[in-house]
Amino acid sequence: MGIEELKKQEARRVRNEAEKCLRHASIVLAKTAHEIDGYIAQLKTARIPLRRQAILNEAINHLATQLIPNLDFAELPRAQALLAIRDHASLASEAGDK
Repeated sequence: MGIEELKKQEARRVRNEAEKCLRHASIVLAKTAHEIDGYIAQLKTARIPLRRQAILNEAINHLATQLIPNLDFAELPRAQALLAIRDHASLASEAGDK
């Protein structure tokens, strides 16, 4: 296996990792959107003002404690940095070949 094949494999791995990060974010956001829809439904049917406030507080708490930690936001910039490094190396290699 030559150096070019290794570079191609590394590029594929980095792209796959970036895609995996985005898919994970999409799944977490979709799940959260569904759960927030439940809070919206509760809010629409709540008749007591204090209950509406409690429902909104529960939704905010859910976002803060479930969405943000589960989104694994730190992985997205890491994947972006890896892509940038890989793409920069590819461009530099192509420029050197010309």
